[in-house]
Amino acid sequence: MGLFWRYFRDTLAWPWLATPGAICVIAKGLADTMDAVRDDIRWMRDQWVVPLAEQDRMQGYGASRGAPRTRHDDDARHRRRVERAFAWHHMGGTVDGLPQILAEYGYPDGRVRNLRDDDPAQWAHFDVELLSPPSTGFGAADIDAVRSLANEYKPARSVLGKVGFTLRSSAGLAAGAVISTAIIMEHRVGVGEVAFPPAPLHVGAGCIQYVIIQSEVA
Repeated sequence: MGLFWRYFRDTLAWPWLATPGAICVIAKGLADTMDAVRDDIRWMRDQWVVPLAEQDRMQGYGASRGAPRTRHDDDARHRRRVERAFAWHHMGGTVDGLPQILAEYGYPDGRVRNLRDDDPAQWAHFDVELLSPPSTGFGAADIDAVRSLANEYKPARSVLGKVGFTLRSSAGLAAGAVISTAIIMEHRVGVGEVAFPPAPLHVGAGCIQYVIIQSEVA
């Protein structure tokens, strides 16, 4: 039951709509037509709104907003890029923006390391260091994606060096001390005609303390 038919029948409550006849048929047909027109208008309106538009329109919207679809985009990610094109425009070309862009593509906790800190002659060179998501590894496709994205969104005159991947794990450090009793057996034997004369076996007891440093990886 359409919206306009419910409006005619329940809100306006025209008595002749409850009686089968020509007027009822005409009113029902008019209500169905108006519902169809309403659905078409809403569909057309949605096509001008990026979050609601059909996927086929994203290619054109992306091109018009400077966010064309890349081989690393899926449907949802490209739609999000088109929707946030203005923000992406400001993130691209900045040292702070590149890790955020990589995070959008599923490579979080990135860090840009400027090589000029080690060699002033490499003032325009930088490395990208990324942490692997839990329980997953990186393959050739991931390396290709990160290099491609970094080269696309890096500052214009900068030069990408290497892409490093690191696995993160947690480790607890425990320190403790134990007291252990040891039996010390000492036997001095003379050497030649000098030094110490032969002596009987001496037995003594001593107390030794050990400090143990233990590392466990969780």
